[in-house]
Amino acid sequence: IEVISMDDISADIKERVWNFENEKDDLKNKPEDIRAKIIEGRVSKSLKNLVLLEQQYIRDSNKTISALLKEKISYFGENIIIARYTKFSLGN
Repeated sequence: IEVISMDDISADIKERVWNFENEKDDLKNKPEDIRAKIIEGRVSKSLKNLVLLEQQYIRDSNKTISALLKEKISYFGENIIIARYTKFSLGN
């Protein structure tokens, strides 16, 4: 996880992921229009793995953090914004 929302992803990260997906050997023989769609799908999936709000909620894997946030906003009646987070690593 590198950013909080999809809007926070920098152009540098998007370009890095796009270039990584574009260099894969399984796409070399595909037509250009099909190749672009495949790369776009893979980039979107990869970027979602970097975004906190797109992660699965640990207590209910059917919900994302974004869905949980919306649920809590409607429950409390207050706008809730995640401004920052801390990531802890256990072990090692």
